[in-house]
Amino acid sequence: MQAESLEVLEKADVAPAQARAIVRAIEIEIAGAKDTLSTKYDLAQLREATKSDLAQHREATKHDLDQHHEATKHDLALHREAATRDLKELRDAMTRDLAELREATARDSAELREATTRDLAQHRETTKHDLAQLRADLRGEISDLRVELKGDLARLEGKLEGKIHGSAAGIARQMYTAILGQLAVLLGFAYFFATHIL
Repeated sequence: MQAESLEVLEKADVAPAQARAIVRAIEIEIAGAKDTLSTKYDLAQLREATKSDLAQHREATKHDLDQHHEATKHDLALHREAATRDLKELRDAMTRDLAELREATARDSAELREATTRDLAQHRETTKHDLAQLRADLRGEISDLRVELKGDLARLEGKLEGKIHGSAAGIARQMYTAILGQLAVLLGFAYFFATHIL
């Protein structure tokens, strides 16, 4: 127990028994805190242990990464080999399929060409027959139409001649009437001049 601490408490008008009790309690707390507080030596040991753990962890991580890298390279090599085999098999299968497709297409084209040739020949024969029948029908219809047109033209010619004769007679009457009118006008002028001028 420090005497200075007791003097400070006594100057503050604290009873001596209470002052000693307060100082004693503070000393007990300080003594207990020494066990829980870290010293420089403890911190140094902790730093060294942490460095050692980090170094071990780094080595282990590096070793694991190297192993993982090697395993990945091995897996990639296996995958590349498998992909190469699959691509070769696929190329061979596609080559076979293309060859078969080419042969089938050639056969189908030949069959289609033959069928088209036959169909065209049949269509040509059918078209010739239809054209001959159509030509005969057209000739018959044209003959009938020619006969009908001749009859219509004869009737129309008779009607036109009648109308022309009727129109000519009417025009002659109108012409004679006009001549008589003009003659009357001239006679009227002559009478006017004869009576008023002479």
